[in-house]
Amino acid sequence: MKKHLLLASALTIALSVSANAGGFDAFAPDAVMTVPAEPAGTDWSGFYGGANVGFASGNIANGNASDDLADNTLFGVFAGYNMQRGNMVFGGEIDYAITPVEFANFSVTLDEIVDAKARVGYAFGNALVYGVLGYSFANLNELADHASLSGVSFGAGVDYKIGSRYFVGAEYLARSFSGDFVVTPGPGTAFSNQIVSTVKLRAGISF
Repeated sequence: MKKHLLLASALTIALSVSANAGGFDAFAPDAVMTVPAEPAGTDWSGFYGGANVGFASGNIANGNASDDLADNTLFGVFAGYNMQRGNMVFGGEIDYAITPVEFANFSVTLDEIVDAKARVGYAFGNALVYGVLGYSFANLNELADHASLSGVSFGAGVDYKIGSRYFVGAEYLARSFSGDFVVTPGPGTAFSNQIVSTVKLRAGISF
């Protein structure tokens, strides 16, 4: 009798465990909470281009005389390429600006500036904050005379994506120019360590 009772008890326990196991299996898929995937950040990679507007300031020295740039409006276009690794963005950009900038006293105009820039930035949300290090070229003109200036440039900026393709931004760039003013006839005049800075508002599109 005891033998049958033990056998019945064992069978009851086995069936109970089996039923409970099946219940847990059926419940498991519903019990596991699904964690939503983190949304991808803004993609800044690829080619881009656009236009900008701003103003220039600074000074030049001609021998013992120096003169400040009158703050004048400049217009330009730019194009570049970005590579993105996580939040870090690396790229290069070419910027061409028409700058009919005059000086307070010298009868000289700064007609154009070309900036070749390497950029390193950090993307968060829809914004890209970046630093710039590059090399710049400019032309000074006085009637038939001209000077070709060049030098290191550096600065910083921020771009902000509007939608998936369009962006707006602002950039500050300072340039340390040097070069020779060619005079016809006569000797040239040397310019060195001349700082020309620009502040630009920019708008562009990613391709």
